[in-house]
Amino acid sequence: MVKVLITEPVHKEALKKLRGFFGQKNVVFTPIEEINKGKGLVKTLKEINPDVLIVRSNTEVNKEAIDAASNLKYIGRPGLGLDNIDLEHAKQKGVKVENTTEAEAIFNSVAELVIALALSLYRKIPLFNSSIKEGLWLKRQIKTSLLHTLNGKTIGIIGLGKIGKKVAKLALSFGMKVQYYDIYRNLEFEKVNSISFIELKPEDKMEGLKLPKKLLQTSDIITIHVPLTKGTRNLLGEKEINMLKKEAIVINTSRGEVVNEEALTKALLNNKISGAGLDVYSYEPPFKGPPHLKILTSLPNVVCTHHIGAKTEEAQKQAGLVMTEKIINFFKKEEQGRMK
Repeated sequence: MVKVLITEPVHKEALKKLRGFFGQKNVVFTPIEEINKGKGLVKTLKEINPDVLIVRSNTEVNKEAIDAASNLKYIGRPGLGLDNIDLEHAKQKGVKVENTTEAEAIFNSVAELVIALALSLYRKIPLFNSSIKEGLWLKRQIKTSLLHTLNGKTIGIIGLGKIGKKVAKLALSFGMKVQYYDIYRNLEFEKVNSISFIELKPEDKMEGLKLPKKLLQTSDIITIHVPLTKGTRNLLGEKEINMLKKEAIVINTSRGEVVNEEALTKALLNNKISGAGLDVYSYEPPFKGPPHLKILTSLPNVVCTHHIGAKTEEAQKQAGLVMTEKIINFFKKEEQGRMK
């Protein structure tokens, strides 16, 4: 009998399929918010002792959590980031950890949000929307010089993975110039899509930069698409932010810790850059975080969303079903192995 504990919402079709295969009573959904208010994750895992744990980004699966469930064989993440899971300890314990990098709808969802945030900043959509709801007509008051098109702008993509590639293609469709930096160069994608690779030069490193100076100085929009690791924490740091042009906007749909949020706040307050579009934060919700994060998210030239990059019906359904298939196949193979 396989027990499954789910701590964050999965699509109803995925839940139905899991319960159909493992049994209604064996698949338990207990929201992490309830778990944290009650016994806590470690005690909950000890009591239920699941074979499978399904989480998203808000459940911290540390060493103690992994050790708490002696039957734990599989941790599933219907999504992309795995920074909330102690991967090394899971490997040591023989616990398989998988996400859903095959779910193409996730990449589409995040990439579209990047463009939405850019358009919101360039066309002041949140300002116009809120003002008209308040009974104000600001058509004359907002200077035309403050409103811009994406067409003709240069976007600098940091990380040309699956999401970065989707962003590049969308940006090209808007008539933007696309340049990128990644630790791995993709010559084929460059050639097919006519985008430019900007190298991190030795002299950039000598200045203490983690990103190419040229990319920072020539991009109108900087968008980040890297996983959170020791190497990417504060990747867009104070030195990098101070290299940006005054008209630049920063978009982060990756992880909050990839950007030095305090330095970003200072740059925006001092009008060193034009704006920011943020979907992720080092502390979520940000208004319960440190003072600089509260200031950052309250600024008029910052457009904020609620870590919803992959939160669309299409992305969640595909991610949930891909995850379900992986889990079912894992236990089918395990059963076949026992029968041999």
